[in-house]
Amino acid sequence: MNMNLDELTRNCFQSGFSAPKWLAMCRKFIDKSTLPQSHDVMETNLSNSILVLFSSYPGDSELQGYLKHAIHNGVLSLATYVTTFLQAARSPDLHTVATLDLLCRVALEAHYESGMAPIGSVVSFSETPATILNKIQDAMALYRTTFTLPMSHFHQLTHSASQLTALLLSCISDFSQISNTQAAILYTDANDLSGYDLDTNLRQMLETFIFSLSLSMGDDMKAAREAQMIQSMQLSMGKTDVQGSDSDVITFSLVLHQWIHQRGHDYGLGSTNDAVAVLIAIFRWTAWTPRVFYTQLLTATLMCLAQNPRTSTIWRSFIVGRLPSLLTSFEAANKGDHTSKGDWRSAMTSALEYIYRRPDLIVECEHILSHATGSSDDDLGRSFNRDLLHSLIRHDLLDSNFALQLDPTFSLENGSRLLAEAQEAGADFALYLESKLGLDVEVADACNWVSRIWRDSSTHYTFAHVVLKRYTQFTTSLDTDDLSHLCKILYTSDHALDILALHVKLTEVVFRALKFLEEYDCSTVGDPQTAVSHLGDVVLLVQYTIVRFRLSPTNYSLMDQTISASHLFSSTNVQDPGTLSADEATSFAAWFKALFDTNSEGIEDNIIRSTPPRLLLRLSASLVAQALRSKLDPEVLNNGLSYFTSSLLNWTLFNVIRGVLKDFESSRLTSPAFLDILQTFILSPSCPRPVLLLCKDQLYGLTTMKRTKSIATFNVNAIRSKLAEVTGKNKPDTGKTGPVNLLNWEEQSKQDIHAAITAASSQKAPRLNVEKCLRISPPTKFLQYFWSEIVISGSMRETEIVKRMATFVLATPRSSETPPLLPIFLHVVLPSLINSIDSQQPAEQNATADILVTIISSALTAAAHLDWAVRTVCGEHRPVLGQHSPAMVRQLAAELRAQKDKPAGNLVAQKLAASQGFVSNFLFFVTELNA
Repeated sequence: MNMNLDELTRNCFQSGFSAPKWLAMCRKFIDKSTLPQSHDVMETNLSNSILVLFSSYPGDSELQGYLKHAIHNGVLSLATYVTTFLQAARSPDLHTVATLDLLCRVALEAHYESGMAPIGSVVSFSETPATILNKIQDAMALYRTTFTLPMSHFHQLTHSASQLTALLLSCISDFSQISNTQAAILYTDANDLSGYDLDTNLRQMLETFIFSLSLSMGDDMKAAREAQMIQSMQLSMGKTDVQGSDSDVITFSLVLHQWIHQRGHDYGLGSTNDAVAVLIAIFRWTAWTPRVFYTQLLTATLMCLAQNPRTSTIWRSFIVGRLPSLLTSFEAANKGDHTSKGDWRSAMTSALEYIYRRPDLIVECEHILSHATGSSDDDLGRSFNRDLLHSLIRHDLLDSNFALQLDPTFSLENGSRLLAEAQEAGADFALYLESKLGLDVEVADACNWVSRIWRDSSTHYTFAHVVLKRYTQFTTSLDTDDLSHLCKILYTSDHALDILALHVKLTEVVFRALKFLEEYDCSTVGDPQTAVSHLGDVVLLVQYTIVRFRLSPTNYSLMDQTISASHLFSSTNVQDPGTLSADEATSFAAWFKALFDTNSEGIEDNIIRSTPPRLLLRLSASLVAQALRSKLDPEVLNNGLSYFTSSLLNWTLFNVIRGVLKDFESSRLTSPAFLDILQTFILSPSCPRPVLLLCKDQLYGLTTMKRTKSIATFNVNAIRSKLAEVTGKNKPDTGKTGPVNLLNWEEQSKQDIHAAITAASSQKAPRLNVEKCLRISPPTKFLQYFWSEIVISGSMRETEIVKRMATFVLATPRSSETPPLLPIFLHVVLPSLINSIDSQQPAEQNATADILVTIISSALTAAAHLDWAVRTVCGEHRPVLGQHSPAMVRQLAAELRAQKDKPAGNLVAQKLAASQGFVSNFLFFVTELNA
């Protein structure tokens, strides 16, 4: 109901409906709703449906009219409006002076017009002291926010927020029912607010409030809170080396975006131990409490979803389907860190309480997902936030009773429809899934089933592990029939590999396939033609997986074995038969005769048995290119090429199409034969889906070439339609076709860095695809770009942003193909930075050195925690950042010692040696520096 009411309000507003007409439609909708909703929930949903629109239409008077009309007509109580407004006002999306002042005045005008006391208007008679105090806490947060916004001569936001806060403070007199924890939090917030420039009335009321809170707390609690306040003051003054801030989502946002961008890679989500090690390293580096850690993590995940509508279904799959199981593993691995299961349960409840006090964020996520997923029978009555609660309960991260407190409409019975179907069939869900993937199920039917799985994120964990179990079993036992069927499902489905990438290591999937291809011997089977076609499905899956997820095309290792996949891609090059080895030339001649000789009787079993699939793949593009050059009789040519559109050889088409395209592009002549053959392959119903997906960019480029437009038989529209059918897009991805301007790409890398820093500064969820940047720029140049951007932020005193951004770039583990950036920064880039600092004025030198020392100290400290986490969780001693942190520190000390004659080098060395946090982690640094 919440989403539908939200959409109704949005549609009415965008259609220009008046407030009375909108309210009439809402009443009609509520009356006809079949879902039971309490009056309070209905009011909350109605208010939020308007408030969320202010993020897109700041300060809009028509939306203000909707609120006033609903309150005036009694459909929305003033108390409910104040609650929802103050919760929504915590969102940066509403932080404009015009919007907040307008919303404050709605509450104030309605209160004064009612002629009632504050209790009974801004606060309902039924509200408990605890809920009133929640309102007061939100009001104080709003008042603090007013001081961060620009001055306006047209609005009196500070005065309006002050009045509303004073009204709420007058409503509380009983402090006996609140917990010590809530009292302590309010005590800190109120003391913080008292330091602002308050009007006399609010200051007096706030002092009374603080005094009452102090009486309600015990002496021990007050002493603890005062000590914490002193520590907070020290942090703000830079008097401690404690890492981190309790109020940002930068670190998690950057890591989460990397996990989603690089899913399937090492240190990605599919590798549980690696991902857990990263989480533990963050937990130790930030020194966050469990409550802050989970609050920042959940807030960041929802912000990432809300800011990425194009990939929202991937984010949903991660948040609901993967994150809970990952947190279960994280808690189990983190037992020795002085935290108990109770600490983490309490942390999760606190985090969810905070999230549910951000209805704007929840509503935005629901809204985005509703547009991304459409509707189906499986989605009726489903809700993203309820699915998340179900998943947290199922993984023992949350108590069901607390879920009901958060969402009164929540029910354990309204869970996964697929799980319910398995129960009705009397089967374990894993076994039920296996039955849907068996040989007796058509590939199309299995893919339809996977689409249902995709829409139900709670089933993804089981699906991924069922698939991996069967896949491992089939590759190990060399079961070609079952393996071929499973590979077809995986590369035909739109979603199967996306699910796998979030839960299992795709590098393991590729390794097992390569091992299978290496061990399987076609010469010993009874039906080699069927065997080769089955092997082809395995080849297609490996090629598609490697290219789609940007995995390494070289080496894959597992169980102390290493196998290369390079032969699957190097064979796209057309070779002159004269350059082949003797064995290759013999096979080439035999296959060319079998395919294109007028006296050929077809492909016999013996030629298949005598040719390893690896060699056949290598020769395929050259066979077709040679046939085209030989100017064969059209009928003979077409008969031979027809084998490449049959199951026997269609698995080689990725290599064939790429090879023929290269041959065509390198030739100055425009040969209709080349284009006719390509068109035949592309439009053939038996052309495997992965082939078209892997070649789509080159094929789109082919349709735009001037040379192809002069060929009447080349049907550009038919090819584009086929590509659109397979990809779901009517045009190619931007920037993938046509000549590439390297300077433009390098400029894009700079823009990506700048955009990430800007997002972090704007309290949004930043993202920076470091791997993408490093594909464009060499590591040293990228790091120089990065430094030039963050030094500007550092000079603007955004030290926390600089520290977190730099630590992510330098000390976050990435795939093995990515150069290790921290050693490169310390030992290659740093000396040049010190030289450039030497040319600055003394005052500027000191400020720049501070930024540099902050980055070095933070990144190396994070690296030390990561070393420990990988060693503890994964049981491995490999240097995940290129070098172990102690080795980097020793080398850094030696290099700084050698640069002590330079003012900047000496300054950096002194500041690092004076950093208590850095030296406490690397006790030998000062000794090495002075050696």
